[in-house]
Amino acid sequence: MATVNCGRLDVRTVTGRSSGSAEDGIDPTTLGDDVFVGPNAVFTNDPYPIRVDVELTGATVEDHVSVGANATIMPGVTLGEGCFVAGGAVVTRDVPPRTLALGAPAEHRPLPEPLRGDNVIA
Repeated sequence: MATVNCGRLDVRTVTGRSSGSAEDGIDPTTLGDDVFVGPNAVFTNDPYPIRVDVELTGATVEDHVSVGANATIMPGVTLGEGCFVAGGAVVTRDVPPRTLALGAPAEHRPLPEPLRGDNVIA
């Protein structure tokens, strides 16, 4: 689990073809403020591992986003401010702000009332 409650955090893998940083010309995954990432959530940066030579790119996670356990976020996806990604979801396209993403591939639905509001990370 990772939480960010001040500043911004760039997340970079450290082994394999997926490794790299902005200094390497690879766009890292970026997490905004007050982001919750559940256990075993995965941010990928290669849509076709090893099979196709593509430019590696990370996801962008805006402020107050919650990502549930075992969710998979594909390369280049933006998770809009305040959105909620359900556990096990496979996110293949941008999630608009204040939206619920669930399923595989993830579908977008209005955010239910109990999930509205900003994350409060103590």
